Amino acid sequence: MAAVLLYHGGVSWLPGGFLGVDVFFAVSGYLICSLLVEEWSQRGAIDLWAFWRRRARRLLPALYALLFAVMVVAPVVARDTVTQLRGDVPAAFAYMSNWWQVLHHQSYFTTMGRPPLLQHLWSLAVEEQFYLVFPVVLAFVLRFTRGRRDLVAVGALVLGLLSTAAMALGWRSDVDPSHLYYRTDTRAVALCMGVALGALAPLFRQRATVTRRARQVIDVAGAAGLVVLALLMHGLTDFSSRLYRGGFAVAAAASVLVIVAAARRETRLARVLGARPLEWLGSRSYAVYLWHWPVFVLTRPHLDIALSGWRLLALRTSLTLVLAELSWRLVEQPWRTGSAQRAWRSLTVDSRRRVAATAFAAIVVVAVSLAAVDAPPDILVASGAQPAGALAPVPTTVPAPAPAPAPAPVDPPPTNVLGVGDSVMLAARPALETAFPGRISVDAAVGRQVDAGLDILQRYKDSGALDHLAAVVVDLGTNGPMSDAQFDRLVQILSGARRVVVLNVRVPRRWEAQSNDAITRGVTRYPNIVLADWHSIAGTRGVLGRDGVHPTPSGAGAYSQLVAETVAAPA
Repeated sequence: MAAVLLYHGGVSWLPGGFLGVDVFFAVSGYLICSLLVEEWSQRGAIDLWAFWRRRARRLLPALYALLFAVMVVAPVVARDTVTQLRGDVPAAFAYMSNWWQVLHHQSYFTTMGRPPLLQHLWSLAVEEQFYLVFPVVLAFVLRFTRGRRDLVAVGALVLGLLSTAAMALGWRSDVDPSHLYYRTDTRAVALCMGVALGALAPLFRQRATVTRRARQVIDVAGAAGLVVLALLMHGLTDFSSRLYRGGFAVAAAASVLVIVAAARRETRLARVLGARPLEWLGSRSYAVYLWHWPVFVLTRPHLDIALSGWRLLALRTSLTLVLAELSWRLVEQPWRTGSAQRAWRSLTVDSRRRVAATAFAAIVVVAVSLAAVDAPPDILVASGAQPAGALAPVPTTVPAPAPAPAPAPVDPPPTNVLGVGDSVMLAARPALETAFPGRISVDAAVGRQVDAGLDILQRYKDSGALDHLAAVVVDLGTNGPMSDAQFDRLVQILSGARRVVVLNVRVPRRWEAQSNDAITRGVTRYPNIVLADWHSIAGTRGVLGRDGVHPTPSGAGAYSQLVAETVAAPA
């Protein structure tokens, strides 16, 4: 949970903090399988309805409280999210948020403007789908194998391998990987590994004592698992090919090692992980996860609030923990312990009717208000660009390059320019065409990733379109991080170009520093590459729109002026 908070808080040294969700998946698979296996061993059957009722008491009250709060708050303080909520709320009620986001091409990584307030519920949808299907499958397998838990473990591992293979086969560098990130089938490996452990070594069927040597081995394995998780969270980003080609499986395996150690109270690692602050956070992790995302989305740095960095993270975390504590005490625990049900039964029939009627009326009023509110776009970008918040997925096929412009005469010097970029360049295209009248070709698209842009440049090179250009202007890295290897590939593709101008980026996302650092290092390594410092100019008041990414009309003018001056500057 702490890793997820730091990741969503934009902490640069933990770009893979989203793997905290996979740790949670592994823990969940282990605990649920342990509970059901124990029930089978005692009763020879699994009471599915009782299991689902327990899950409903644990999950639904806090979720419904969050949904109601979001529907009340959004029309007041975040009207730009209202249209999105009209579909996201029903999907959340049905625990189908992940598939809703897949079907509507919602990017988890490249959303500009304000991200959807309920985007984080994709993982809870995966969990609930697991809760609905797994107990039925487990009961069937145990019944027809006469309780063979080893077969349950083998089957879970096979499904985990199939999930890993599905993700690896679906990965493409030129396509936004959000659909792989959201899908239940491609994110099942951690759940499956947790199930396998729960089948082989259920929490409630461990040996009372183990030898000192065994404890030491378990401690070392658990510590190794923590180290591996830390390295993955530090070294992988949400666009790393290694992540989608086995990285999630490695994270799941490391999580299982930690679970093995944490489940034995006599181990040193269990005592460390059982420290009171961590226990407090763990007991409230569900509420923390529910509330942290809306808090973070409604407190965007320098857009919703005049803070950034660690101060903003501290404020966000404090608000999240307060809301989580209130949810734990006032919503979750009363329903979990049965006090809310007892209070309801103590009311008279008339009182119950009045309470129910009042709650229903409140829900209707909020729903009608949500439907009636017009949601203004988060930003109005320059002509030719799509509004932020309506980003299209990166195209699965790279468009063919435009015909190469005719070579300009030697005297005056050739001035033909090609620009390849994403929605920032697209928003500034009219201004660029004014700055280079009839002399620039702009190939820019909404949501374009770095690799997709490099593929397009490669196609231009292969067609010979770069041979007679005076300059190539590249603006990539806004929709995802640029790496050193990608910059090296950029240099290799444009090795024959007369002049190459690369703009750095201004984007209030966790990868801004990574992209800019890679660009700065690349310009230092290759003196023939010229840097255009858009990041500094975009920090000037009035240059960027409300999303903090795309230029305003005057900002587009500043963008085109920067490009023109850099192209014309002496080599």
